[in-house]
Amino acid sequence: MDGPPDTEAQRRGGFRLGRLDPWLVATGAAAAAILVGATLVRLHDLNQYGLNSDEAVYAGQAAGLAGFKAYSQLFGIFRAHPLLIQLIVSVVYRFTGVTGSGAREVCVAFGVLLVLMTGMLAWTIWGRIAALAAMLFVAFSPYPVSVAREMLLDGPEAFFVATSLFLLCLYIKRSRPVYLWAAALAAGLAFLSKETAILLIPPVFLFLILAPYVLRRYRDLLIAGAIYLVLIIIYPLAELSAGKASTGVDYLVWQILRPANHSLLFYAGIFRTMGWGIVALAGVGTLATLWKRTSPEILLLLTSLVIVGLLEIWPTKGYEYLIPATAPIMALAAFGARTCGALALAGVSRIWRSAAAGRAVGIGVTVLVAVGAVSAFLPVFNRAPTAATGLAALVGTDSGQPTPVKVKALAGSGGLEAGRPTALWVRSHVLPGSVFLTIGPTFANVLQFYSLDRALALSVSPNPLHRNPAYAPVTNADLLLRSGAVQYLVYDAYSADRSSHFAERLLALAKKFQGVLVYQYDKPGTPRSRHDAEVLIYEVEP
Repeated sequence: MDGPPDTEAQRRGGFRLGRLDPWLVATGAAAAAILVGATLVRLHDLNQYGLNSDEAVYAGQAAGLAGFKAYSQLFGIFRAHPLLIQLIVSVVYRFTGVTGSGAREVCVAFGVLLVLMTGMLAWTIWGRIAALAAMLFVAFSPYPVSVAREMLLDGPEAFFVATSLFLLCLYIKRSRPVYLWAAALAAGLAFLSKETAILLIPPVFLFLILAPYVLRRYRDLLIAGAIYLVLIIIYPLAELSAGKASTGVDYLVWQILRPANHSLLFYAGIFRTMGWGIVALAGVGTLATLWKRTSPEILLLLTSLVIVGLLEIWPTKGYEYLIPATAPIMALAAFGARTCGALALAGVSRIWRSAAAGRAVGIGVTVLVAVGAVSAFLPVFNRAPTAATGLAALVGTDSGQPTPVKVKALAGSGGLEAGRPTALWVRSHVLPGSVFLTIGPTFANVLQFYSLDRALALSVSPNPLHRNPAYAPVTNADLLLRSGAVQYLVYDAYSADRSSHFAERLLALAKKFQGVLVYQYDKPGTPRSRHDAEVLIYEVEP
């Protein structure tokens, strides 16, 4: 169903009688067009809004690695996650200086590479038409688009996971140990991007148990395991050499003891942003996989189910956490589209008794199904100034960079429309070295990144088991204000909506210490009102 059978000359180099194979040229042109479209969608108005909290932390770490000391003092180099992506961004910062857009552009590049790698994964298993369908799904589905537009570790992690799966499929088909070793290398790089990539290991081992004939020699597996272990041990060794050996343990304890932040149905909203059409096709691909029971398809199915299942069990959930499962899910959806085409091919061939007609109809149905599954998202991109903000039309809540005043965002997805302009005002109007007290660490991180002034958060728990180890608790805010250690109080509507108790506490402190309102940010296009303002900054004196 992927075009006329290749000749021996075509298999050797893609040429036929001195001319390029037209099917190869058409496939290359279509793939290039999809990659260009994926790039444009991810770059459109990329810097319209400033960094959100997680982005500010990772970009701040990268700036510290690049030698900008002010950032290393505000954002510790060693925190919850490995530093591969921050290190890559730091190289960019050495040439461009510290910018939020530069960090995001690095992640956009990984997002486009994820489109390409998912296509290569599908091509390896099912051929060129399925590859184009898989690329189309990843390129324009709002979920991978929105994650790729933010400076997050999960997007690059997803690329390396997809690369590892691609190499594993090559190993299954060709039995060359170099592919297995390269897959282990890619899996190690995924772990160094974000440690949650270790979820790739259980489905791989489960697959090897179910399909032991795939593994030719146990020595090859031992070498692959050694490659993986050498890579993942880099981060704890780096912590040890820097005298931060306890940092990883502290974060692990905190992650285990964190209370659940969402219900069990949380990821249903993520599947919705992928698109129910794509999810339905992935279901068709799953049924076809269970019917065929061939090795590569089983590997993708196990990877999808195990990653989604383990993340569902884990009590702490985040919007971007599911992105490593994107490649196998989208590949299965492409298999589902190909299956629809194959069924159409079989039906037409029985009626018309024409193999050529059946092949043409099968390809046509596959393409139409794939394009139809994606076309539902095009109005989303047309309605909104950015692809990310358009997700609100799908999930019924804010899932992109800006966050309205009274809307609850999905964990890990919300941004702060007022964050960057507020912090830039602080940088130009406030004496350097001033200290701010905010409601929560979300706004504090953004304020620190853009203003380079220290910000403390009122809502950080004094119990070390219930707080992020990177944040210092404010045990006595009155003392900090009386002693002059804090000069400004910052109220923001986003944090206030999430923690009304600490918002009221901060406003009470402003009233108690006769704070003077020195800055107010109102949502563009709305009347100026202190009651509806998104950000208020009060200057206080001892």
